This record gives sequence, C-alpha cells and structure tokens, in this order.
Amino acid sequence: MLRLLEFGSGPTIELAWPDSAGHRESLFALLGQCFGMQVALMDADGRLYVAEGQPNTPWNLNLDRFSGFIREPAGELSRQERQVAEQIRARHGGLVSASPVRVFPRTVDAHLLGGLRRLVGESYTTAQAIQARYRISGGRLVVERIVADGRMIQGRLELPPVARGACRRLART
Repeated sequence: MLRLLEFGSGPTIELAWPDSAGHRESLFALLGQCFGMQVALMDADGRLYVAEGQPNTPWNLNLDRFSGFIREPAGELSRQERQVAEQIRARHGGLVSASPVRVFPRTVDAHLLGGLRRLVGESYTTAQAIQARYRISGGRLVVERIVADGRMIQGRLELPPVARGACRRLART
C-alpha cells in the first residue's frame, strides 16, 4: 500500500488532528517521541530541510528508513511544530516560502496504510479519498472515524509505536 502511494497511485489520505490546541500539542509530542515523526520544510522544488545536518543543505531522505508518504499539514500547527519549523528556517537561511511537512518511518506508514486497507476492504484500491482522525486514548495512538469516498467505515486502528521506552514515559505523564 505504501509503494502505491509513493508512486502516485491509491487514494488521497487525510488524517485530521484534534481541534483543541492542548490535544494537538500532546499528539505532536507522541508522534515525535513514539512514532519517529520528523518535521521538515519542503521548498518549491520539493527539497526537504531538517533541523540537523549541514546548513543550507537539503535532507537526503533515506527511503529505506523513511516513508515517501509525506504529509503537508493544513490548519493550525502545534506550538512545538511551529518552533521546529522556525529553527529549520533559521538554520537554512530563511526558506521563507517553504512549507512544513511531516515524515514518518516506513514501518509506521506500513502499519497505517495496511490497517486502513484492512478496514476499508476491497474498495481501498478504487477509493478516491480516505479521511480519518487521530486520537490519543490511554497513551495510545488511534486512527478512527474513517470515511472512504463518503462512506463511514466501521472499526478503528491502533498504531504500534516504534520507540517503546520513550512512549512508556510519555504515556505516564
């Protein structure tokens, strides 16, 4: 499923974040610490820049480790995400017109897309659009309220973290 999206096939997938600023902050922390999410800035030419590495040098995205299913946020960012974006801009000489994006490890996206495929069923391959919402439940990341081409899908998906030690500490706070 991940390879389909990386090569421009498959449905458009939108994952909504919580409406509350506090819940967005918690989700940002959970995704970064437990799910390996990286914030980057993408310029008009599709080059990615991150807070680490050489200044003014694009990030060489390792597609063996990271997914090519790059998410461009819409709506209000968390305070932490805005701070990371500003750090990246400062490190790389501004990048004034670059947009923040979120990049995840391949394993996270494989679980996400495989789970959506399982829940949506055979119509996944012909679906045009899938929407769902992230929610934190008991320190766990849940994808729920899944809609495929306007049709509500029964079930929810719980994503397994990739960094268990950090997640246990985060879930207790």
